[in-house]
Amino acid sequence: MKLFKWSVPLVLCAGIFTACNKEDNSQLSPEAEEARILATMYPNAQNVRWEKEDEYLVAEFINNGSPSEAWFLATKWRYTEIDIPYSALPQPVRTAFEASSYAQWVVEDIDMVERDGTTTFYVIEAERGELDVELYYTPAGVLIKTITEPHHNSTAQYVSPLISATALANIKTYLDANYPNAIVLEYELEDGYIEVDILDGTAHRVLIFSYKGEWINTYIDDGEDDFDYDDDAYENDIPENIKALIISYVNAHYPNATILSIERESNGTYEVEIRHNKIKYDLYFDAQGNFINAHIDDK
Repeated sequence: MKLFKWSVPLVLCAGIFTACNKEDNSQLSPEAEEARILATMYPNAQNVRWEKEDEYLVAEFINNGSPSEAWFLATKWRYTEIDIPYSALPQPVRTAFEASSYAQWVVEDIDMVERDGTTTFYVIEAERGELDVELYYTPAGVLIKTITEPHHNSTAQYVSPLISATALANIKTYLDANYPNAIVLEYELEDGYIEVDILDGTAHRVLIFSYKGEWINTYIDDGEDDFDYDDDAYENDIPENIKALIISYVNAHYPNATILSIERESNGTYEVEIRHNKIKYDLYFDAQGNFINAHIDDK
């Protein structure tokens, strides 16, 4: 049995946001770029109110009966969060939540989030006593992440970081070539690098790129702590001479293969994941870049 407690009655947000408005309820000219984008994306939007939150321009509106907020930055749409009831969640999301360890917690709020550059996702906020959690799911019910100490109602909490158009284009090119069927879950900036979370079949991968969008490394997100950016396998890029030896070996023995990742282990050896003729292989090299052995990756 699901437990629900809606802290603000939905009816308070259903009129003209009288009870939900913030300080600035100014109207925006229909000719403004943000207004045109909103009208194109949500032609059924009603009771639209605009307000300024820090550097963001936010449209509060009713969309098909659901209270919604669209966030813009420098005239560009960044994301929309839509308040939905539990019954509106896709069945796979409900099934996943009800099978989780949080199934008996009180559901406080549910957002459907449409975001520029990533897949649509659902956020279930639940509580038990003094404990709060936010669970992020794909429409297929795959858990993206769990936040056990959420910052409720933080400004632009779902926004992706600003990444240059050149870097985004380079990242897209790499993803299209190496993970053509993957879906992008989120972008993050970490310690001077761009992290891109993708769902590759059932594998949750995290790809690391430079600020220019140059691929550096890939690892599987196993649900443990975040990647250690001080680890030798990541922080120091693979030496060019070692990388050249590995690439030369792969080209000679696995022609037309795609190198998915090169990781340096703590003992100085290298593990290389490749895709060749639709089969994934793990190749191992010593600290000098000499081939050791290989086996089929059956993950």
